[in-house]
Parts: sequence; C-alpha cells; structure tokens
Amino acid sequence: MNTVAVILAGGAGMRLWPWSRREFPKQFLSLIGSECLFTSTLRRAAKIPGVIELLVILGLDQKFLAQRVIAECDFGVPVMFVVEPFPRNTAPAILLAACDVVQRHGDVHLAVLPADHLVTDQEGFVSASRLALAAVSQGELAIMGIKPSYAEPGFGYIETDDSGQSVRPLVSFIEKPDVERATQYVASGRHFWNAGMFFMGSKRTLDLFEAYQPLIMQAVTEYLRTGENDVFRDCPSLSFDYAVMEHIDSAVVVACDFGWSDLGSWSGVQSSNVRDADGNVCQGDVLAIECKNSLLYSDHRLVVGLGLDDIVVAETQDAILVAHQKSSQKVKKIVELLEEKGRSEAKRRAIEFRPWGSFTVLEDDPKFKVKRLDVLPGKRLSLQRHQKRTEFWLVVSGKAIVVIGDETLNLNTNDTATIPCGTIHRIENPGLEPLCIVEVQVGTYFGEDDIERFEDDFGRL
Repeated sequence: MNTVAVILAGGAGMRLWPWSRREFPKQFLSLIGSECLFTSTLRRAAKIPGVIELLVILGLDQKFLAQRVIAECDFGVPVMFVVEPFPRNTAPAILLAACDVVQRHGDVHLAVLPADHLVTDQEGFVSASRLALAAVSQGELAIMGIKPSYAEPGFGYIETDDSGQSVRPLVSFIEKPDVERATQYVASGRHFWNAGMFFMGSKRTLDLFEAYQPLIMQAVTEYLRTGENDVFRDCPSLSFDYAVMEHIDSAVVVACDFGWSDLGSWSGVQSSNVRDADGNVCQGDVLAIECKNSLLYSDHRLVVGLGLDDIVVAETQDAILVAHQKSSQKVKKIVELLEEKGRSEAKRRAIEFRPWGSFTVLEDDPKFKVKRLDVLPGKRLSLQRHQKRTEFWLVVSGKAIVVIGDETLNLNTNDTATIPCGTIHRIENPGLEPLCIVEVQVGTYFGEDDIERFEDDFGRL
C-alpha cells in the first residue's frame, strides 16, 4: 500500500533558546552539520518504502521558512502543507493530517515523524520503517522504540516484552522517569526511548480518534468544515501518546538503534556532536581557551570562553545564554519568564522571515529603527502604507522596482528613496539575484502592526 509521510513541524524547541524561537524553531536550525533538521527529516522520509507524498503539518509562522527550504531541494516526491491556526500538540495535528490524507488518497499508510529529530543511520531508519509498515499491513499500529544507550531522564520510555524480537508487543508508556528508574530501564532490555514516530493506517487513525477522543474529532472536523479558527483554538491540546496510544488494545514496537536523538536540550546537542580533545563542542566564530566539556555556539559575533567547565554558551544577535550543563533542561523556564514579561526575545529573533524574504533589525531606538531587507529574486512586498513613520531606503546590492505613491522608480546599487508618512509604497526585486536594502524608519511608532495593506501576493490582506 502507498505511504504518506506526515512531518510534524510545528514545535517551538524552547529548550534550545536563544537559537530556537517560536517563529524560528530548532527544526530550521543547522545544529549539527550544515543541513537543518527539517531538510534532513524530509530527505529521510522520502526514502521510506512506498512513499508517495510528504505532508508537512506546521503553523503559519513556520510555513514561509518551510517553503524556502523546500524550494532549494528536490526530494523526489511532492511536498504538501496543512497549516494549524493554533498549536494544539501532536494529537490534533495528526488528526488534521489523517483527515486530509483520507480525503485526497483514501486509505493509505501514514508514517508520522517529528521534523526536529536527529537520525545518523539513514539505512537503519529505512529498514526499521519497512518493519513498521509490514506490521501496519497486518492491521497493527507501530511505534519506533530506540534502544537506550544511557539513563536519560529527559526522554519518555516504552515498555515491551523481553523476547528480543525486532517487533514486539507494546506493554505501556512511561513518562520521563528519575535517574534511578531510567538506569533500571536501560538494564532491563524491555524498555526503549519513545522517539515519537508512529506508523498506522489513515482510516484507522480516524476510527481511533472517534473512539477515544471524540472532542478532538469534533473540533477538527468542525474546523475543516467551517474554516473558523476559533473552533480549532478550543480543541483539546493533547499529545498523540496520551490521547490515543495509551488507550488502544494492542500495538507493536519496532526495536531500533539508528543513531537517534531528539536534540531536546543544549546538553543533547553536545552529546550528539563531535567533540574536540577537551570534550568541547564549538560552532561559529568561537575561541575556547582552557575549556572542558563545554558547548559554545556563536551565531552573530566572536564568542570567547576562558576556563569554562561543563558550561553552555549560546549567542545570537539579541540574546546570550550562559548556563551549567546540568541546568540545560530548565531553559524552557527562561522562555516562559520572558513571555510573562512580554519580551519579544521569547518569540522571535532579530531576523524575521517573510514569504518575500527576510528583514533584520540592526538598531532599535525609541526615536528610530534601522532594518536590513533581503528580498528574494522575483518577489515583492505588499502594496502598503504606514501612518506613524517615514522611511528612507538605500539599495546596497541588486536592483529594485519601487512604487511611491503614483510614481514607479527603478533603483540600482547606491540609489536612495524616501517614503513620506502615509504614502502608499512597494518594493519589488525583478532580478535573478537577491536584493538588499537598508531601511531607516523615523517617526513615533515602529511596530509591524502599523502596516495597511492594499495588495499582497501572499494573501495577507
């Protein structure tokens, strides 16, 4: 039977702050190697036997990022999207995907995969997927269980029997244990890490939700029927494990060992990476002097560590994290505190991606703001105006077609333009190369909500 790979790409990855933010989550970061986790997941999913489509489930904020990644790669099969209006955990996301698949393809196999996990043995993953799909063909629901290599209290566990078979019956799910219990699980031979990878039939998925989660089923089907976002907002927020897996009568576990990590914390990133002779992991413009067992990640500027031991340093343009390795699981609390204080650093980075490209805030002063605009070839911003600011543009590289009121200008490198407050305007990149513009805003307010759109190529009116 044909298979649709469902990629869950809506997670926030808050334990990897400040690199990972809600609007730029870890699946789009190059944490290990040069390729982002999202791209690696799509490549891996495209190799699953019988795959006819990759179906990505994500929020609107992530869709633009995902589209840019997909435009740069050829995965050999079509890539489709389902957008969640609000994040509601994995159960509603999987049900949305299953409803979409059944409507377009009928009863096929589903391979549900998180977009932000690391797998180093690609062939081992494909072989395990083949076993899982064979079980699905026999009417089973299969879940990947990773053979634990150490006692990790930050992971969920799956209990099976001790038969030693590659495919075993599921006995129970276990939430994140303490270190003592995790140590016992590793030694038992009956417990595996829960990788959050599920294989099942698309129509059976609908039947399971109908039986065990009628409220989620009702909310999702009503949302699909009406298109009303508030209906989905009221949907119960539950994981698929809790909503469905813990209720079913039978399922199987595929015992795996294909170099898996969920990269759920900075310590997880360090343990999954190549270390230097002193046990350090460094990325970016970094100097580690007399440091041991530390992680230093630079995104924007030079970072120097001197005499550090078991320390995490993660730098971005607008925030720096310094923490002990033992505290890396607690980074999520920092994000929650920033959200309580209304700090933008909890949600977004200095660079923000848009369907036309991106902008980076270079200076944010109460009296002015300076941005760098990078417009992709063939793209244009919306036709818009601002009521509270005047803008000055300098073309740094590339060519631009600029609309200012009733006038249309062709600007080249080093050309400038002024957009008075209240004037309708637009930027377009007509060339084959990226367009870079430095924008200076002067006025009384510089928020992104001071935008009145009249035309937009991306449906944002």
